[in-house]
Amino acid sequence: QNCVGGTYASAGSASCSACDSGYYSGTGEASCTKCSAGKFQNATGAESCFECPSGRVQTDTGEDACDLCDSGKYMADTGQVACLVCSSEKGQGYWSSYGATECDQAASGYFFNTEKGRPELCPDLVKCGEAGTTTESMVLKDGAYKFTATSASVYLCPNQANCAGGESNATVKVGQELCAEGSYGPLCALCEGDFYLSDSDGCLSCSGGNAWLLLVVLLIVAMIGGLVAFVIFSNQQKRIMIFYEQNIDRLNEHIERLTAAVSLMQIISILNTTHTSIGGSEVPSPYLEFMQWFSFLTLDVVTIVPFDCMWEDQFDHLDKLLLQTLVPLFLLVGAELFSWAYQLVKKVDEGRSQHILSTWLALLFLVLPVISRVVCQSFRCETYDGGDNGDHSFLFVDSSLDCDSDRYGIMLIFALIMMLVYPVGAPLALFVLLLQHKQRLDPPGVDEDEAIKRRKEDAVLAKESITKFSMVYRPKYWFYEVYNTVRRLLLTSAVLVTRDLGETTLFIVCVGTVTLVIEQESKPHVNPFLSAFCQACCWQILLFILYLLLLDSDLTTEGQAVWISALLMVSNICLIVRIMTGVGARSELPMDPVSWATASAGGGIELTDFAVDNPLNSGGGGDAGEGGRGSNHEAQRQGRAFMDARKETHRDIDTFEFDSKEAGQGAVEVIEATEVQRTKRDQRDFGSHEAPAVVEISGPSGSV
Repeated sequence: QNCVGGTYASAGSASCSACDSGYYSGTGEASCTKCSAGKFQNATGAESCFECPSGRVQTDTGEDACDLCDSGKYMADTGQVACLVCSSEKGQGYWSSYGATECDQAASGYFFNTEKGRPELCPDLVKCGEAGTTTESMVLKDGAYKFTATSASVYLCPNQANCAGGESNATVKVGQELCAEGSYGPLCALCEGDFYLSDSDGCLSCSGGNAWLLLVVLLIVAMIGGLVAFVIFSNQQKRIMIFYEQNIDRLNEHIERLTAAVSLMQIISILNTTHTSIGGSEVPSPYLEFMQWFSFLTLDVVTIVPFDCMWEDQFDHLDKLLLQTLVPLFLLVGAELFSWAYQLVKKVDEGRSQHILSTWLALLFLVLPVISRVVCQSFRCETYDGGDNGDHSFLFVDSSLDCDSDRYGIMLIFALIMMLVYPVGAPLALFVLLLQHKQRLDPPGVDEDEAIKRRKEDAVLAKESITKFSMVYRPKYWFYEVYNTVRRLLLTSAVLVTRDLGETTLFIVCVGTVTLVIEQESKPHVNPFLSAFCQACCWQILLFILYLLLLDSDLTTEGQAVWISALLMVSNICLIVRIMTGVGARSELPMDPVSWATASAGGGIELTDFAVDNPLNSGGGGDAGEGGRGSNHEAQRQGRAFMDARKETHRDIDTFEFDSKEAGQGAVEVIEATEVQRTKRDQRDFGSHEAPAVVEISGPSGSV
């Protein structure tokens, strides 16, 4: 049987039959042939097979259809037996849909950059849980910002509470749509009228009742404290002055401890702010709340006073820069003018200029990290991807300032001048002023103890108030306050030169480690307790830096991070407690209680330790005689009463300077005890007598 194409007749068959689907035949063939792999035939009676189209393949023979390529695979050619894997052929991150002829999508965890035509890793701020995310379909997490739908870059909002993220009615939000209530502008960094910017809660309503809460509380506390201090000082002025003179070393020590603690909290709070602003992990509770409680110690007035509620226009970085840099200078000039006018009217020359300058510098160094940080922040601009609208350049810390505007140009010039005045000029000025007194602060050719004694007795140093910055340090470290200021500026201001999290972490680890070693090896303070306290503060800073590194490296579980956070808080609290406790400042010539001289009613004066079991108390000849014995007993009684009264005041025994010489044939030592510290209570304990100035000792050869 001569059959036409698409049919066949087997041997002995009287008629031709059509080939089934998946088969084909030529003219006069006795059987049908299967379609080969990569081909198909979906009709019966076919003379040939078709190649599988692009996006489809067939691995078997005799099939009536081709299979679509699975997701993540593709086939651009026809007549193929297997699909190609996107990630293997094109690279990591490529993906495709079912039956794709090319890899035109992004895999899960990636987004397809439509401008560049390739997949890129999804930023942490974007939800990329499913494949197929594109530049236009990005769904942002809370705290993220994207300028336009076509911009591929996503940015962390400087105040994350202002950026809501997510979708709205299945429409991806971008630009202003991302901003929470009360916020607007680039990165949602600006607050609308009647709103002020809170560091932790974003833009809050000025009428909400909390805008002025912190400022009011601080003012009330300051007013009450000032009033109480005024009343106490008015009623107890003389006693307070006497107490101050007697305990000046101890008070200075407490001031140094408090200054070190304030510096510690400033550095830690500012480091935490810097760390989170460049994408670092947030510190968990409870240490985060602890830092927020003590954030006022940064002495940043802009974070305390809601200037946005006072300004008609936006209170931007330029306003902040002007406020924090000019106010200290105005205060210095005002104080100098007042002093000059006072001396002119009174016609006296009290030399107050040095005292005013030293006091101003002491106060300035408390706020210098904050001022210097504001100055340094004025130089860093950031370029942002605006998609089809082009790139934008804004100040990193304040996106309301366009770096291409005239306003920014004016601010840049002013910031350069203030850079010379504050972070450069202030430490340099202190160093130059102290350098003029180097020979007196560190007398050459004498040991340390003698040098300390000499500079305390130096009338020139006592007159020059600026030298107080060096008196708490050992003579060879007379410049240490300058170094200490530079250390604080490195960790709070210079760190801003780093551009990303890795550079920042490396910088602060190096600075924290080096400064800790310097503090431990030098032990610069005259008082060893202060050196130990400052070393503990340096350790606290380094431990906090290492903790931030652990958080960023994901080397701790959530529970472990909380435990470490709690330990850091406890260590901070211990340091604060030590501010008010611990060993006090010690005099250079301490006197033991048994060497305290006591007075006798009969006019004889003897040493307390000779008043009990000493032959000198036995009377025995000379002027002492029986009357001397009675006088000595009275002296013993009054001496003990005096010592008991001393103990009730909880004060250390006063300090004396001693000069010994031989006197009389019996070679009895005469001890001249010149009292350095004396109080009215001392005089009251001695009745009509003042506290002793010269000690008279009764001995076998008479009274001397």
